[in-house]
Amino acid sequence: ISIISNDLENKLLPPSPVDKLRFESNSELYTLPTDYEPVKPLKNCEESVKIYEEHVSMLKDYMELQQEASRLLEKKNDLIHELEDREKIVSTRVKLEQEKEQLASFRDLLKSQMESSQKM
Repeated sequence: ISIISNDLENKLLPPSPVDKLRFESNSELYTLPTDYEPVKPLKNCEESVKIYEEHVSMLKDYMELQQEASRLLEKKNDLIHELEDREKIVSTRVKLEQEKEQLASFRDLLKSQMESSQKM
């Protein structure tokens, strides 16, 4: 059995770039899920190598899409926070404008009372 496994190992290609499919994003290290790792092809089987290369290509696309999805989710969260901040600003402005109107009305009332008391 060990002879067969050694023979099979010799027919496999050396580690490929897919073994190093990693990238850093937002201080987190993303790696390829173990279930998605391609099986190394047999050196002398052209179809095996082709399938392996296609798998590697699809995995690179998958990783890029995952990174893009992560970036878009972060942007969405940033926009939600920005919208919440703007809503707070609008709410504060409305309250301040109402308070300004109340104070102006109170000022006018006091002014008219003062004018009335001065006429007497």
